[in-house]
Amino acid sequence: MRLFLFFLLFCAACNRASEDGLSFSLSRNSMKPNVLILPTQDEATTLTSLTVAESFTNAIFDRLEQKGHFQLEKEKKFRHQFLVEMQLIECDEIETAPPELAMSMHLKILELKGDKPKVILQEILGVNTLLEKPLCPHSAMSQKSEEFRISPMGLAQAKLTRVIADRIEDYILYHEKPDSWNSGEKILPSENKEKGI
Repeated sequence: MRLFLFFLLFCAACNRASEDGLSFSLSRNSMKPNVLILPTQDEATTLTSLTVAESFTNAIFDRLEQKGHFQLEKEKKFRHQFLVEMQLIECDEIETAPPELAMSMHLKILELKGDKPKVILQEILGVNTLLEKPLCPHSAMSQKSEEFRISPMGLAQAKLTRVIADRIEDYILYHEKPDSWNSGEKILPSENKEKGI
C-alpha cells in the first residue's frame, strides 16, 4: 500500500514538473516578438530568379530561427507584431571584365502593433560576386546540393541571406528594446556591417 502511494506521489510530481516546464517554455516563446515572413516576390524575372526567390524565404527563415530571438511564422494565423516583405529585384550576370553576378533584394519591415502598420525599415540590399565563367541556365535548379552551395549563385545567396537576416534582427529587436542599443550614436549594429549596396 505504501509503495502504491509512493508511486502515485511520484507520478503527480513528474506531471507537475512537466506542466511547469511546458508553461515556462510557452512563457519564453510568448516573450519573443512574433514575426510573419512573407514569401519572397520575384521582380527580377530572369531565368534563375524565380527559383532563387523561392529559396530565399526558407534560407532567411532558417537563419533567424537558428538565432532564436523571434517567434516566426510563414502564414498569417493571428495578429502579428511585425511583418517582413521581400522582393528580389536583381539576379543577373553583369558583363564586366571579369563578369559578375549581381543580386539585390528590396526589404521592408512593418510594425503591426498600432492601429495602422508602421514601416520601420525599407531599403535595398545587394551583393556582387565575381564569376570565373558565365552562369549556366540551370545554375539555380539544385539548391539543396553541395554543388550549389559552393557555386557563385549559392555563395551570393548565402551572403545576401546573412545581410538581410541581420537587418531584420537588428531593426525588430531595436524597436522592441530601444534602450538596449547605444542611443548616443543613433545607429543600429548592422549599419557597421557590409551592406553590399
